[in-house]
Amino acid sequence: MLLVVLVFATACGPAERDDLAVRLDAVVVPLFAPHRSGGVVLVAMDDNVVFRRAYGMADVELEVAMQPDHVLGTGSITKQFTAAAVLKLVAQGRIALDDDVRTFLPDFNTHGHRITIDQLLSHTSGLPDFIDREDFEALSRTDHSVSEILALTRDVPLHFEPGQGFRYSNSGYILLGAVIEHVSGRSYAEYLEEQLFRPLGMHDTWYGDDTRIIPRRARGYALRNGRLVRAEYLSMTLPHAAGAVFSTVDDMVTWDVALRSGTVMPLDLLEAAWSPRILPDGTPSGYGYGWKLCAFAGRPIVFHGGFVNGYLANATRLPDDGILVVALVNNDSDAPDPSLIARRIIRYLVTGSTDIQPYNLSETERAALVGRYAIGPDDMLQIMERDSVLYRRRNAGDAQPLVALGPTQLTPAEEDVGWTLEFILGADGTAATVWMSLGCEPRFTARRIHTLDGEVGESSTAGQ
Repeated sequence: MLLVVLVFATACGPAERDDLAVRLDAVVVPLFAPHRSGGVVLVAMDDNVVFRRAYGMADVELEVAMQPDHVLGTGSITKQFTAAAVLKLVAQGRIALDDDVRTFLPDFNTHGHRITIDQLLSHTSGLPDFIDREDFEALSRTDHSVSEILALTRDVPLHFEPGQGFRYSNSGYILLGAVIEHVSGRSYAEYLEEQLFRPLGMHDTWYGDDTRIIPRRARGYALRNGRLVRAEYLSMTLPHAAGAVFSTVDDMVTWDVALRSGTVMPLDLLEAAWSPRILPDGTPSGYGYGWKLCAFAGRPIVFHGGFVNGYLANATRLPDDGILVVALVNNDSDAPDPSLIARRIIRYLVTGSTDIQPYNLSETERAALVGRYAIGPDDMLQIMERDSVLYRRRNAGDAQPLVALGPTQLTPAEEDVGWTLEFILGADGTAATVWMSLGCEPRFTARRIHTLDGEVGESSTAGQ
């Protein structure tokens, strides 16, 4: 049950909202160093901004403090803009979700398979990812056309038959960007700015071109060997439709309101975008079209994080509670992880504490989860119990204590890392399957080992 502070924020006067802002600031401020790189954090409730603060520096060399209206990289949050652009074209009848990508790009190598727009949007195409190339760091310093980016993985086999699994692929979203350009006759940057951002009043949201003058753009930083440095150069031609958009926390609120009003796309398409796919093995993919979807602190969430050299980002919505949390930082390795910021704010709003609130497992519930699970032929996960505490051990690694978030959900007791183990109970009430998710995405699925006949049960991999 949400705390009274949420009622204050949405139904009461300025004094109560000011009090909430002070408390949220106390949650966030310890995470930032005041004279290092920084960030901007915003919380909106029922479309009213109740918290908006900047921390640290936008430019360390020039000693420019971060301001709430500074523009920062959103990284893979870009994927929801790409998805929305595609769905806008779907609503216009110019693209169908079941279309084969070769309808628009006949020369694209699908390795003999039919890859649909739906599969590209949901990361179920099996396409390899160009950022996995060993020479990616060198490639990232060079300008590339969209066709040159797609050629980087042209001869790499698919990870699985399209539609049969989940694997996050930036290349898949670059391919969607190419489809947008083909259908619209405009560059990806032009289409987004002309058809989405400017009509919605998002005047501080841009394709992050290297040479473009973007007012109030904060400089990006990194931590190398314990020292704060400028972020490594990245040609912004490379992230393209997978991660090149820069924005502000204010424009992210504008975007959120426009989405839910049906202004961006029909609401039935938004519902499809906010619905995770169920994989053939029964595992939820945790991904819709450009958004990740799962639960946190007992509440459904719709979110995406982002990384691009010098910047990290997170935008998380609690749809049942009318809450939006946006965090943008200008450091890809030294500033607090925006996902951690979002988790702590949401946990505070829901429970009144930033600490994980454990569920008290009964003896029977603990016993239902204890066992050995096969991830692969030589990859085993063991859940064991000591003194009424559950532990996780993978292969010969150290045992790690866990806490329960619910009767079938476990997470590390000592780290706020955002991953969980989800157990599916069989007919006998004991766990038959477990799957691990990180940021909603499945990382592996494993079946309990059956010992009656001495054989290891089947296992499957849902993601990487």
